[in-house]
Amino acid sequence: MLVIKTLLPELKKLVTALSEDLLARSTAKNDPYSAKVDTGLREAYAQIEQGGRTADPFEVWREDYLDQVAVAWVLACVFVRFMEDNHLIDECWLAGEGERRKLAEDSQLTRRTIAAILQGMSDPTFDQYKVNPEDFLAKAARLINEQKATVIVEHLTYDMVDDRYDSDIFTREKPKEDFSKAIPVTRHVYEYVFTDSKNEREFVRELDTSVEVVVYAKLPRSFFIPTPVGNYNPDWAIAFEEGKVKHIYFIAETKGSMSSMDLRLIEDTKIECARKFFRKITSDQVKYDVVNNYGKLMELVK
Repeated sequence: MLVIKTLLPELKKLVTALSEDLLARSTAKNDPYSAKVDTGLREAYAQIEQGGRTADPFEVWREDYLDQVAVAWVLACVFVRFMEDNHLIDECWLAGEGERRKLAEDSQLTRRTIAAILQGMSDPTFDQYKVNPEDFLAKAARLINEQKATVIVEHLTYDMVDDRYDSDIFTREKPKEDFSKAIPVTRHVYEYVFTDSKNEREFVRELDTSVEVVVYAKLPRSFFIPTPVGNYNPDWAIAFEEGKVKHIYFIAETKGSMSSMDLRLIEDTKIECARKFFRKITSDQVKYDVVNNYGKLMELVK
């Protein structure tokens, strides 16, 4: 990705360094390649001088000419890199096809940043690349994206919009699961609930027999909260009988473990986004939280 404000100063530094390097290589002593380059430059100078296109001595002309070569080379590289980064050419000449390019594509970071990350790795860590390159790159990209998300979420805010969900959100999506795995219930918006785990099944049984619960629903996948690391779909919406609890409406996420260390960082990040989302749009009557059982839920609402 090109950053216009810093591009020109960086290119000027690169041109200067390249020009100095070209001059040093063309004047190096006891170097057959340098001698060949020097001969070619002197022949080119002789033709230009004979044609009356310069009055400068060879040394001055050579320096100006190498400056032009450096500028042309740098601009050509910028153009090719722009074409590569925007997928305007199929074959990569400058970015390469190695780990830097793969990580840059997967993490959406610049290749300079990826290079700095790779260079900062310890040798034992980077040696894992040799054992299983595909697995190493996949895990590295996931870790980079998780850390990016953590930084983004710290500054994340939500704003109210006019969009609303209709009540048909619960009937629009027809259950496709095997009904042999369904639990018959009485307080759910459906007559059956499909659960994903033993913990959820126990949670449903307690919800369905609770005297405080009026109605509850397992939220469909079409109900989601946008986050920087992907859409987040909470598990449950629960309505309690007014007067028996302080939070009449509750949005719950059920997890087998309450320790954030046991949750994948990407999931923990989504949950933190959901907390910010509900703090913005809800009143004291509505609460969102993560619980691992019905007892924990009642501690939060009473």
